[in-house]
Amino acid sequence: MWVVEMSDYPLGIEGKEKAGGRVRFLEDSNDDGVYDTSTVFLEDIPFPTSVYPYNGGTLIVSPPDILFARDAVGDGRADEFSVLYTGLAQGNEQHLANGMNWGLDGWIYLANGDSGGQVRSTQTNAQVDISGRDFRIRPETGEIESIAGRSQFGRNRDSLGNWFGNSNSWPGWHFALDSSYLQRNPHVRYADSRVHLPAPSEEGRVFPTSKTLSRFNDYERSNRFTSACGFMIYDDSALGREFIGNSFVSEPVHNLVSRALIHPDGATFRSERAAIDTNSEFLSSTGNWFRPAAIRSGPDGAIYIVDMYRFAIEHPQ
Repeated sequence: MWVVEMSDYPLGIEGKEKAGGRVRFLEDSNDDGVYDTSTVFLEDIPFPTSVYPYNGGTLIVSPPDILFARDAVGDGRADEFSVLYTGLAQGNEQHLANGMNWGLDGWIYLANGDSGGQVRSTQTNAQVDISGRDFRIRPETGEIESIAGRSQFGRNRDSLGNWFGNSNSWPGWHFALDSSYLQRNPHVRYADSRVHLPAPSEEGRVFPTSKTLSRFNDYERSNRFTSACGFMIYDDSALGREFIGNSFVSEPVHNLVSRALIHPDGATFRSERAAIDTNSEFLSSTGNWFRPAAIRSGPDGAIYIVDMYRFAIEHPQ
């Protein structure tokens, strides 16, 4: 299992913007089903948001760069290192480019993070403006393209290639219009490519089991989505067939993971709470240090959750 650690969150080491991010991998050395070995693969990189195994090494999003690192000698440490793309905007650490997911077309898709940038391929010198848009890359050729829609943390798809995103205040939307169609006529103003999933009666409400803490801003957002991130569609049956196609999104401010049923609705989708979650959540903690930030399904069908485990979740801005 590959992990990024943003140990320099939120202002760098010692609060001086010094890079202190790490990439490590976990191994189960004796096949008992429990990770027992942790190896630091790469360290001292700025604010890493994502890591993805690729072509004998790993891709790493570490704004302003997307890096490729590989262990060529077999000691578990990165000894080959290159910058594939550069120009991702820097700033608020909770709004950096992030996430890497294969598309069915063979491109790797990333979320904008709400920061944008003029991103340049170091292989081809091609440059794209990703302001207000997500983007996709082909690391082997250096290709890069901006795509319709913008996600804050996590752009993910279902097994049929439908793409979904989210923002802190909104737990999920479907990108109903694909860039390949929108780009056919640059003179047309199209409707928003996003279709928000929750019904108006359900939008925003969450049911934490932790104590609601005082906030520094957005006081009216207590017990409502205010930090939604890591939206995913579960396409496995290990949890039971009733979970196939459900969405999951984490809400670290309120210490919970919320689940929704996704239903086809014409050319797009709508979502609703499961009956058993009418006034509760799929997963919640009474502890205010539980900060789920990303969600993935593993090869065993289980759901894996990244817990940032931090008392203060507000960013300095």
